Order: sequence, then C-alpha cells, then structure tokens
Amino acid sequence: MNPLPALLAATIWAVSPICYKDYLVKNSPIKINFLRLFYASLFLAVPFLYFGFNQAIVYGALSGLLSLAIGDSLYLLSIETTGASIAAPVSYTYVFLIQFVATFFGESLRFNYVVGSLLIVIGIYLLSDRKNVKRMKGVILALLSALFWTIGQAVIKVATTAKLNPVSIAFVRVSSAMIAMSIFMLIKKSDNNFAIITKQHLPLAAISILDLGLGSTLYVYSIGAVGLTTTIILTSISPLITQVVSKLLGKEAPSRRNLVASLFIVVALIVTVV
Repeated sequence: MNPLPALLAATIWAVSPICYKDYLVKNSPIKINFLRLFYASLFLAVPFLYFGFNQAIVYGALSGLLSLAIGDSLYLLSIETTGASIAAPVSYTYVFLIQFVATFFGESLRFNYVVGSLLIVIGIYLLSDRKNVKRMKGVILALLSALFWTIGQAVIKVATTAKLNPVSIAFVRVSSAMIAMSIFMLIKKSDNNFAIITKQHLPLAAISILDLGLGSTLYVYSIGAVGLTTTIILTSISPLITQVVSKLLGKEAPSRRNLVASLFIVVALIVTVV
C-alpha cells in the first residue's frame, strides 16, 4: 500500500480551509465556492482533453454535484460560522459513514476501521458545545457537509471501477459543480456581478488549483489504487494539521480540548493502517 498520494491530498486540504477563511470575511461561501471551482476547472481542462473520458463521466459529474457543489458550500459556510479549526474535524465524521458505504463496493469492514471511526466520532463530540449557539450551528452545517461528502465519495468509487482516468474524474467533478453553482447564483440573482480574474484573486486561484486540482486528483488516484476506505482514513489526518497550522499562523486559537479532539483522529489513523 502506498499512502503517499492520500497523505499529500490530506496536507493540501488541511491548509486550504485556513486560506479560504480570509476570503470568507468579505465574500459569501457561495461566491467563493464558485470561484474555486472555476479556477480548478481551467487548470484541469487541458489534461482532461488529453486523457479523454468514457461513460463513467456521468458518475464523476454526480459526485461533483453532491460533494463539491452542495457539500463544499455547506463546509465553507461552516468555516465562516465557526472557523476552520472546528469545521474541518467535524466534517470528517464522513470517515465513519464511508466505512459502511464501502461495503457495497466489495470492500471489507475490518474491525480496526470501526474502532478508528469510533475514535473520530469521540473527537467530534469533544469539539461540540451545546452552550455555544454559533459553534453548534457550525457543527450542524459541517455534519450536513459530511453527509453529502459521503454519498459523493462513494460515487467516485463507481467511476474509478469503470477505469475513468483520475484527472478526468477530477475535472468532471469540479466542472459539473461549477455549472451547478452558476445556475444557482443566476436563480438567486446575487453574487453574480464580480470580476472572475483579478490580481486580488490570484492567491485564491492558486489555493483552488492545489485544493480541487492537485488534491482531488491525488485523492481519486488513491481510491483506485488502495481503496475507498483506506484513502478516507488516511486523509483523516487533515483536521489535526489544520488546527496546528492555524495556531502557528495565528489565524485561529484552537483550545486544548480542540487539540485533544484532533489527536483522537490521529490515533484513529494509526489504528486503521497498522
């Protein structure tokens, strides 16, 4: 088993929410999600034309609608509400859900996967605070994003089984989600009068390309190479990295309880790969 692609994707996904937080201060989650999807689509368009596609492109598009258009919008809204250091760990409850979904694709439900998933759930519980209404709202939004991520990631497995190239899957996912977001913004009639490419957006474009371009391609490749369950577990290290980096950069100040909660996730990672 080669864990490197999944771990690289996890690292990219750990840093990107912190960067998105800065843009969410002055922009809505819907607008930021559209922009990141647009930049990633541009980046992946040429490789997509080179690698081509097959009939499994439909599954890639469905995955994009569920996980990137709906799931990521909820995730960004959660980041805006309660911060990346809380939203990232809570969203990773999808690690628990995906264990059972993966059994429908012929992957075995190993005991250590279940133990690791339960440890992650304990970590999520420690992050919850019923006395803090704003935090609970962010937690609920993150849990909803986890639900859509779970279904969307499962559909990716179908596309990889049909031998659709990882780059092609990544492009179809982001482009279909971008189209869906465009339609939503037109119907809503808001956030659609803005420049797509400006000097101020260059850092956002770079982050988006790393996140949805490189990160998603590595993730899809890992699913095809080592399986859905193992890939999901390996990427669960991402929330801890998010908290550590956000603290080092002074972006957010995770409490000791938050850090302990994320350590549960790291222990879960170790349990599931040994």
